[in-house]
Amino acid sequence: MSVSLSFRDVTVARGASIILSNVDLVVAPGQRIGIVGPNGVGKSTLLATAAGAIRPDDGVVRTTPPSATIGWLRQEPARADESVRDAIARRTGVT
Repeated sequence: MSVSLSFRDVTVARGASIILSNVDLVVAPGQRIGIVGPNGVGKSTLLATAAGAIRPDDGVVRTTPPSATIGWLRQEPARADESVRDAIARRTGVT
């Protein structure tokens, strides 16, 4: 299935703090992106919003087709007993 994801003018606030402000984003079918930035800038909020775990205060998040599912792998504390590769395999089933 070919899936696209789009954010149009998406804003997410937590109390008085604006976490995402007027975000426009399109991820076309087959495209892969990386989200990189310092702690506290909204990376996890962006991904949770894409997956539908957080509803935007303003704007629209859309998948095409509408029945598509966006997977979201939540953050978890680092475990000293496993490598990054092992952690990804354990949490996603992908090796």
